[in-house]
Amino acid sequence: MNRSIAYYILLGFILSNQFVDAQKDNAQSKKPNILFIFSDDQMPDSIGAYGSEVVKTPNLDRLAARGVLFNHAYNQGSFVAAVCVSSRTMLNTGSFVWNAAGYTPRSKFVPGSKNVPRVGELYTIKETKPEAFWSQYMKRAGYETYFSGKWHVQVNASEIFDHVLQVRGGMPRQHDTRYQRTFIEGEPDIWSSYDTDRGGFWQGGKHWSELLADDGVILRGIINLSFHL
Repeated sequence: MNRSIAYYILLGFILSNQFVDAQKDNAQSKKPNILFIFSDDQMPDSIGAYGSEVVKTPNLDRLAARGVLFNHAYNQGSFVAAVCVSSRTMLNTGSFVWNAAGYTPRSKFVPGSKNVPRVGELYTIKETKPEAFWSQYMKRAGYETYFSGKWHVQVNASEIFDHVLQVRGGMPRQHDTRYQRTFIEGEPDIWSSYDTDRGGFWQGGKHWSELLADDGVILRGIINLSFHL
C-alpha cells in the first residue's frame, strides 16, 4: 500500500458491546463503538478531502470533516511482494515491519525470491508469534469483536474475532481476458470491470463492496440483539 493512510478498510470491522459499571454511582456507562475500515492501495489523492476532484467520496469527506486527517503517514515497507500483507500485519499487531515479518510464514507469493525474509541466507528472520492481535486487545478491554472483508494476515480470523462473516483472500480470481487487452486506438476494449460473468470482484454474482455493505447490516443486527440480551 503506497503512502498508506489507515482509515478505509477492507479488511475489516471491529465494533463494541455495551457494559454496565454500577460499582461507583449505579449509573450505566457505555464504551464507544469502534469501526475500523482498511482499504488497500488507496492513494490519498483519490479522496475528496485530500483534494481529489475526480473521485467522489462524500462519506469519507464527512468523516474527515468531523475527525483528523494525517498528511505524513507512510507505510514502512514490505517483507513480501504483496505489500498489503505487511501493512495489515503491522496494523493488527502494532509492530514495525521487520518484527511483523517474523509473524508471517515463508512467502507463498514469490517462492525462492532472495528479497523475501527467511528465503535466502541473508534474509533469515526468526519466526515467532505476536503477543496478541488488535482484536484480542480489544476483547480484553471488554469489547465484542466482528470482522468481514479482506483479511490477508497469516492467522485464522475466526481464532481472534468473536464474529466472522466473510474472510476474503488477498486478491480475487483473475480472468485471462484482463491480460489480453491491446489498447489499440479505434478497437473495442475486450475487458470491462463491470462484466459480472468474468469473476474477479464479482465472483459469486455480487461485488465485494456490496457484500461488505450487506455484512454491515447483518453485524448491526447482531450488535442490537446483543444489547438487548
